Amino acid sequence: MAHPLRGRRNPGLHGHSQVAILDINFEISDEEFLNRYDRAGNRFLRLVLFLLLFNREAVDWVDGTRLGYDNTGSPITKGYQPQWHHIYPRNLLRKSGRVDDEIHALANITVLNERTNVNKLAGKAPWEYIAQYDITADKLSGHLVPEAFAQASEEGSLEETWAIEQNDRFLVERATLLARAANEWLSHLQKG
Repeated sequence: MAHPLRGRRNPGLHGHSQVAILDINFEISDEEFLNRYDRAGNRFLRLVLFLLLFNREAVDWVDGTRLGYDNTGSPITKGYQPQWHHIYPRNLLRKSGRVDDEIHALANITVLNERTNVNKLAGKAPWEYIAQYDITADKLSGHLVPEAFAQASEEGSLEETWAIEQNDRFLVERATLLARAANEWLSHLQKG
């Protein structure tokens, strides 16, 4: 990503104060979403991912809770803490010989609540948890899962489509979707 921020001076009201205005003019490439999500330099993209899903009104794959953050203590959101979920789990990817950079690619990450991530999906292959919890194509699409993967359950090709051998294809397709959605959203924000 090229250096996206360029400052310029604004004379302010009646020329009395100087305020820095930032022109944001950049595009996030697909490759950015193939980088590790857990590196300090990728905090911005983690935030973008979270905001994209929130803006799309994505829901938790198991309990249907809308993604967001609420620290008001409401009983409805009790126990909700957004967590970074590896769509293809770490243990499965390690067993297949994948290295940490591939395992932790941002394109392999989504946001779910802690109860779902830790207690229900942790360590399970995606074809297993999608079938077990009847995760719909709509819920998967809400998280920018590529269409062929999201539709696999309805087409009867769940295990074949989500096989570990398809992980590279999944990452590339999802990175493309994430970059496209991020750029559209940032462009919309820039236009106000």
